[in-house]
Amino acid sequence: MHDIHMNDVLERLVTKTPNIAGAAVIHEDGQVIACRLPPNFNESRISATVAAILPCGMDLAAALKCGRLDQLMFIGEIGQVLLRGTGPQVVLCTLAGPAVHLETLLMATGHAAASITRLLPYMSTAAPPPAARSSETPYKAIGFTEADQILVTRIWPYIRHALPGLTERLYQMLEADPQMAALIAGRVETLKRTQLIWLESLFAGDYGPNFIRRQENIGKAHLRAGVRPVFFATSMAFLRSAFPPALRACVPDTQTAEAAAAAALRLLTFCQQIIDGNYGQALTHLDEAVPGTDGHGFQG
Repeated sequence: MHDIHMNDVLERLVTKTPNIAGAAVIHEDGQVIACRLPPNFNESRISATVAAILPCGMDLAAALKCGRLDQLMFIGEIGQVLLRGTGPQVVLCTLAGPAVHLETLLMATGHAAASITRLLPYMSTAAPPPAARSSETPYKAIGFTEADQILVTRIWPYIRHALPGLTERLYQMLEADPQMAALIAGRVETLKRTQLIWLESLFAGDYGPNFIRRQENIGKAHLRAGVRPVFFATSMAFLRSAFPPALRACVPDTQTAEAAAAAALRLLTFCQQIIDGNYGQALTHLDEAVPGTDGHGFQG
């Protein structure tokens, strides 16, 4: 739940400052404390990216002997992002258009940051555990720990550009098999888009009840669409083989890449257990009830 008083601070920042499009107060672990973002912005994606960037900025400041990281600014072709420290482990993330004046941006965010700093002690806790992140109980059996959850979230900026390529490779493999090609005929592009969205969700930092519910819904959607267990099993087998080399290729630090690969494989195991549990048994029964099939829905 977002802090109401901080939301008010952000509302004033956005509505009263020209060329500022949105803002959010984010804990360094990725929890969104308050936000006022444009409708087309993904709150989870921004929080996960900020959580991934901050350690790099702090490490750089320390290496260059600049002291505590106070501000971090990114200037792109069509906008700017400014991160400002507002208190222990909390930052103000502000999104601005290209026409914003730097002096105006710094002054407005400075006032907002000061207001947020004053409000932090009055929150129930200045750094509550992220609501979206899961307690470890549902993941205990496969060992996907809270440390794994943080790590998988933080590698998003590195892995994001590899996911469309992984999706393309997966469907090239599926279409090369006549039986698989028959299953997905006429809906390949739709399935690709759905697959990519699901892959991106693995790195969004939300591993709580909503994440688990989405995996359950995937199983139900497969059942409604008549997607056979062998299709899903083949897809997961491909991802298990593809994720480790993809992470080694895009994550600069070898040790982090290996740890992230192991964490991602544990997360895939968890997702597969949920999805299989929702539709695998039902589809197997369906296959057995159809005369002339081989148990996977294919004609013998």
